[in-house]
Amino acid sequence: MAKKKADPKTEAPNKSVAPGRDSFGHFLPGNPGSLGRPLKAHCVSDLMYELLTKDPDEVIKKWNEGPKTGAMKVAHSWYKKLATSDMTALKEALDRVEGKVPTPIVGANDQPLIPRPIVFQGGSEKLKKAIDELQEKE
Repeated sequence: MAKKKADPKTEAPNKSVAPGRDSFGHFLPGNPGSLGRPLKAHCVSDLMYELLTKDPDEVIKKWNEGPKTGAMKVAHSWYKKLATSDMTALKEALDRVEGKVPTPIVGANDQPLIPRPIVFQGGSEKLKKAIDELQEKE
């Protein structure tokens, strides 16, 4: 069964509360004792960006000072592959850091796609006629 939250309107406040909390035990705004929201976990793309935009030796040295996450290990091994001119690793790194090159949407015979709005007013006969006209053009 879930524990009910204290209702300040109906329940008496607790007189013995920890510093930095209100009478109901909730953290006060700006409380320095609160750890707050945990830091965002690093993803491989962020770590690759860090390796490619800063001094890699300094970045790896900083990573080795504390516990090394799996993402750090992956990014480091990826960086080693880049140093060997591995084209697959290079393509993947650029896709992650710079973003993938968008695939253009083209029409028939690689011509530009030109949208044509079609507005139907009336019954199914007009719809059938419009579809037949489009099919004749193609």
